[in-house]
Amino acid sequence: MLASSARRLLTLASCCSPRIHPPLASAPRPEADSTASERRRVVAALKRFDQLEAMSSRGDPEGCSCALEELRRLREDGTAFALGPNAHNRAMRVCASSPGTVETLFAEAAAAGVQDDASLQVLATCRLEAEDFAGAAAALSELLGPLLVQPAHGAARRRVPARTAKVALSVLGACRDASVCGDECRGAARQWAALGEGGQWAPPAPPPSPERTLALLKPDCVASGAAGEVEALIAEHGFEVVRRRRWRM
Repeated sequence: MLASSARRLLTLASCCSPRIHPPLASAPRPEADSTASERRRVVAALKRFDQLEAMSSRGDPEGCSCALEELRRLREDGTAFALGPNAHNRAMRVCASSPGTVETLFAEAAAAGVQDDASLQVLATCRLEAEDFAGAAAALSELLGPLLVQPAHGAARRRVPARTAKVALSVLGACRDASVCGDECRGAARQWAALGEGGQWAPPAPPPSPERTLALLKPDCVASGAAGEVEALIAEHGFEVVRRRRWRM
């Protein structure tokens, strides 16, 4: 009797105990997969742009045409701006020797509203190399303008990034050397001065003054013909001979 009751209780407990189901794995969302795939394609393209930039720096004329073809594929995929202006910025650097191409690529990024500081830096540098000083100064002015805006809530203004400072010094120095005093150059110079007054950039440290030393070669060294070897040894250790003199004591 007791054994039969125990069996009935065991059967009842097993029937009433809740079943624990393993958690169902959430199915991947098609949108997330598509976005990740687009990012991978663009990142792979950016790596190819870096390789093409190295080709162009060695004077290979095919670098720019290959970069434009890569960018065309991204446009067809609808991923040209998947990572902002990065693809266009890289293509602009690859095609830096073709000012018209750089202008077109920058205009495309600007039309999409994704141009950034790097876009303007490349544009200003390219215009400067083409000796378009007014255009370079205009790009520099657009680059410096946001840095002069007073941030809200009394926050400190941003310091000038190192690359922007490098571009600014190059453009303004070239305008000064070429005696170009157009409105664009004057405006960019005023902006740069205002940023300096606000402590947003520091002037570069002056180069260290070269130290000079004196080397004396004895008569027996000169007579033996070893003076050239001594001078070569001096140059090998990083010194530069700026003046020679021979006299009798």
